[in-house]
Amino acid sequence: MLGRNLKVHFAGAEQIGLFEAAMFAGVKYQLFTVFSFISEKFGIKGFPVVGCKDKELLLRIIKENIANQKHTIMDSGLFTLMFGAHAGKRDKTFIYKWADELANFVNSNRIDATCVEVDCQKVLGVEEAWDMRYHLAKMLPHNRIINVFHIEDGKKGLDRLIEYGDYIAISVPEMRIVYGTGTAYEDAVIRFSKYIKKKKPDMDIHLLGCTSKRLLQECNFCTSSDSTSWTA
Repeated sequence: MLGRNLKVHFAGAEQIGLFEAAMFAGVKYQLFTVFSFISEKFGIKGFPVVGCKDKELLLRIIKENIANQKHTIMDSGLFTLMFGAHAGKRDKTFIYKWADELANFVNSNRIDATCVEVDCQKVLGVEEAWDMRYHLAKMLPHNRIINVFHIEDGKKGLDRLIEYGDYIAISVPEMRIVYGTGTAYEDAVIRFSKYIKKKKPDMDIHLLGCTSKRLLQECNFCTSSDSTSWTA
């Protein structure tokens, strides 16, 4: 547990300028993505987008950053692969190789961060996502893992996730797409969060991509959230 109130994690810590700005401001909760550390192994150029051509230097900075933070989250980079700047068709072989490289990066560099799982429900389906979940947990026995709920999981899948893990994420941008803007998606996030907390009071909840003032206030029983909106 990170404490009794929700901790906003400043996303974008893999970008040197953003990392330095956050450090100078005294930020103690950050999120970075593994994307550029492993993407070139798949023929996808990740550097120097992050502002540093020297991977070893960036890795050293990231590790020093983690050591100085109260809590760091490492994102899987899967969203970028499927829907972001490097979106493309990704099959089972590709996604499993990505998960393996992610785990290898964490283990070989002793990355002491909480890791967001490779949530592949939208591409491979719900049951395959469970196989991936078990696979990644086996490869990262020393890191805490955030399991991600998606609409595809349904109520049965959400209950299964609650029973299985101790840290669960809700994708706020996905809720905005499914339920619409305004208060509708916020109401949905609040409902899901309260349902999870009621089912398992000691469950940690992360709100992915969230800095909505209302959600941060009404979901203050959640553990963490993250966003890049601070960079604007």
